Amino acid sequence: MWTPETLAASGPKYVALAHAIAEAARSGTLLPGARLPPRRALAARLGMNLSTVSKAYDLAAEMGIVAGEVGRGTFVRMLSVPERMPWPKTGGADALDMSSNFPFPSAANDELRLAFEALGSLPNAADLLRYHPNSAHPSHLAAGAAWVRDLGVEAAPERLLITAGAIHGVFVSLLAVARAGDLVLLEEMTSPAIIGACRALGLRIGAVPLDVGGLRPDALEAMVKRERPRALVVVPNLQNPTLAVMPAERRRQVVEIARQHGFILIEDDVYGPLLRQPDRPPPLAAMAPERTCFCTSLSKSVAPGLRIGFLLMPASLRADALNAIRVSTWMTSPLLGQIAANWILDGTAARLCERQRAIIRRRQEMARQILGEFDIVTDDAALHLLLKLPEPWRAGQFSAHMQQQGVAVLPSSEMSADPGGRQNLVRLSLCTIDSEAALQSALTACRTVLRGG
Repeated sequence: MWTPETLAASGPKYVALAHAIAEAARSGTLLPGARLPPRRALAARLGMNLSTVSKAYDLAAEMGIVAGEVGRGTFVRMLSVPERMPWPKTGGADALDMSSNFPFPSAANDELRLAFEALGSLPNAADLLRYHPNSAHPSHLAAGAAWVRDLGVEAAPERLLITAGAIHGVFVSLLAVARAGDLVLLEEMTSPAIIGACRALGLRIGAVPLDVGGLRPDALEAMVKRERPRALVVVPNLQNPTLAVMPAERRRQVVEIARQHGFILIEDDVYGPLLRQPDRPPPLAAMAPERTCFCTSLSKSVAPGLRIGFLLMPASLRADALNAIRVSTWMTSPLLGQIAANWILDGTAARLCERQRAIIRRRQEMARQILGEFDIVTDDAALHLLLKLPEPWRAGQFSAHMQQQGVAVLPSSEMSADPGGRQNLVRLSLCTIDSEAALQSALTACRTVLRGG
């Protein structure tokens, strides 16, 4: 009968047991489909109350680690994708959501009303309801070329592809570049969506260490000398979650390693638009267009529900990427594409991005005032901050405590590309909550829990 080797000494026992179950599942000690011991039997073995073990099993089920079947027991689930993808909460006790990394959702209300009016006045509005050759309207591609040009990448409109956001661009790039069983390198801490995309495609994941400057070229070179990766997915601007902005010289080193060892770079620049031009080093795609898939979108900088992204592929991979778009979504919505194109070309997107920057600055300052006594990483252009937990806290334990306070946060286990990673971090997203008063309450709750209250 499985029993945990150790349990965290601090915090509720049921939380410690739930996280021991999760760790055993991630490490392979408990394989998918394994049946957990009956609750009463495990309670007797551990000297716990039955109610404590029951609460632990329930929490493990909520985390997506196990599933109960009436009359049969509790079984470990297949962890082929992250246990819980962050998503905005819609009410109830868990309504204060700092786990989902989205921009302020209500910054474009007036602009959206005007956008719909503009759609209705188009002489060819019905064209927006048709399928389009090459999966995109030429005017939308022209607007996309202007958007990526502002990010430092020159591209003819006909070379671009339109995706349903940057993460769809990453997914399409992976579909075009790699096959099940191939090795793809990720930053050791990254977006759960990127990890989930790789796992869903059956790709092997290698985790490249990070430091304050982002991905470490020395560690990357050591890894590619041992194995032959098909691609590297990298977030060089406001890296999620560390907030590192990779210096220009380090970017050149990464490009040189990719050229020497023949792998593809997938550059996710979804946060780049939030950085002002002087603070934004040249993209990898500008340094190595022949081997870089460049992904960006408006979703993190303008409006989260405007699911329009732009993808620039090496010429040799464009046809494969277009096929991947057709396989995964056929094409993005021309209606959304028209709104995005109008906003880019008439300056609305730039104004909304500047509005998001102002909101971010206020909220980052609020977070520093409330959590400044703790070890936090912040940036006035970033949608989130990174909290390095003090001892004896563990990320999963802290997340469970915050959930009890009605606040959702994202623990490091859900951002770790390395199943054995032991980073003790929590990401706190600052812009998903509409009300600044509610955000202040959520941050204050974090402070209270950290202080032991």
